[in-house]
Amino acid sequence: MRERVYHANVVGSHLRAEEVTRRVASNFPVLAAGVLTEVCGEEMTFKFPLMAPLRVRFVHRDGKSLMLQAGRPENGRISFACERDGKVLRLRLASHAAGVSWIERWGYILGGRAMQHHVWRDFLLRAAELAGGRLDGPVTDS
Repeated sequence: MRERVYHANVVGSHLRAEEVTRRVASNFPVLAAGVLTEVCGEEMTFKFPLMAPLRVRFVHRDGKSLMLQAGRPENGRISFACERDGKVLRLRLASHAAGVSWIERWGYILGGRAMQHHVWRDFLLRAAELAGGRLDGPVTDS
């Protein structure tokens, strides 16, 4: 399973972490614009370039985090967390991809990783704006 974790620091927001997480959950379709193709209740369908559509649903929500999952846990998941550290909101988004064929692995290596970084960077930028703040530095990934 591949995992990429994206971090963003947000300044200028006066919201509590719980409010930011609530807003992210209720606005997920807007934040994931460009790759989200369908919303049906708690289920959403993502379509990333060069990949098959991926249906996900919310499986966890609490005050500071949420998780979406594709079928069973081994099929992949997306998690988001927010915490306040003084005047800074720390956003964390983790994308866990299931084991895939060698063709899909090469696609990820040749262009998918950059595309995924672009998608989740934009997501966190929109989340910062939704929180009433702005990014303090670049979105980093590991």
